[in-house]
Amino acid sequence: MTHADTQIKITKNIVDHLRKKAGTLETINHRVIPVCIPILMFHHISDEENASLTSDTFRRYMIELKEGGYETIFYEDLYGFVNGSNDLPEKPVIVTFDDGYESNYLYAYPILKGLGMKAEISIIGSSVGLDENPSTGLPIIPHFSWEQAKEMINSGYIRIRSHSYELHQHVSAEEVDRLGVIKNSYESPEYYSNMFSQDARLMKQLIKQNLNYDDFVYTYPYGKYNIQTEGLLRNLKYKVTVTTNSGINQVRIGDYDSLRLMKRIPCDTNNSQNIIERIYYYK
Repeated sequence: MTHADTQIKITKNIVDHLRKKAGTLETINHRVIPVCIPILMFHHISDEENASLTSDTFRRYMIELKEGGYETIFYEDLYGFVNGSNDLPEKPVIVTFDDGYESNYLYAYPILKGLGMKAEISIIGSSVGLDENPSTGLPIIPHFSWEQAKEMINSGYIRIRSHSYELHQHVSAEEVDRLGVIKNSYESPEYYSNMFSQDARLMKQLIKQNLNYDDFVYTYPYGKYNIQTEGLLRNLKYKVTVTTNSGINQVRIGDYDSLRLMKRIPCDTNNSQNIIERIYYYK
C-alpha cells in the first residue's frame, strides 16, 4: 500500500466516523468543520529538452487527480460555498497557472478540455500577447492574447484572474526596482496606495472589457503581500487573494477571511511522485 493509499484510507475512516456521528455527510456543519481545499500551482509547460514541466507530466497529474476522485472547481465555486449558495464536491481541488504564458493555451487548455477539468489562470496585464519585455524589448516567454483568453473562457473550462497589470517585473529586465507589490522605502504611503490601487483597478477594467465578467480574485506577483495591499484589495472588492505560501487551505461557510492569502502547492516539476501523494504531503 502506497503512502497515498494509506492517507486516502485514513481520510475515508474520518469521513465514515463523521457520517455516523452526523447522520449524513450533508448534515456536517461546515461552519465548524472546515473543508480542505488544495490549490495546485503551475506556470509554464514546455516539451523542450530539460523543461521543468512537460505536457505529458501535466496530463499525468490531471489523470491522477481524476482517478483519485478529485473534482476541479473555480474560485467562484469556492466563494459560493463560503456564502452558502452552493455545495462543493467531496474532494475539491483548484488548478492554477500564473503569468499567462502561451503554453497554457497550447498545452494545458487542450488537456483540461479533453478531460473535462477546470483551471484558473492569473495573467500579467501588460504582457498579454507579448513575447518581449514591454519595458526593455528583451525576449520573454510568449504570453497568450486576449483573443486566446476569450476562447478559453468561452469553453467553460478556464477562468482568467489578475496577477497585476505591471507589478510583476520580468527577470529579463535590466533592473528590477520592485519585488512584486512590495512598497519601496523611498515611497510615501499615499503614493504607494495610489500606485497599487490604480494597477489593481486597471486589471479589473481590462478583464471586464475583454472577457465580460467582474474579476474578484487577485494572485500576488511572486506571492508577496502586506497588510496595506490586503486592505486596498478589500476596498476594490477583490474577495479572494492568493499567495505562493505552501500548504492546504481550510475553508468554512461564513468565514470570508478563509478566502484571503490562500496557500498553494508548487507543482512545476517533472516528478514521478503521484500528484495525490504531493497533496497529502502538504496536508
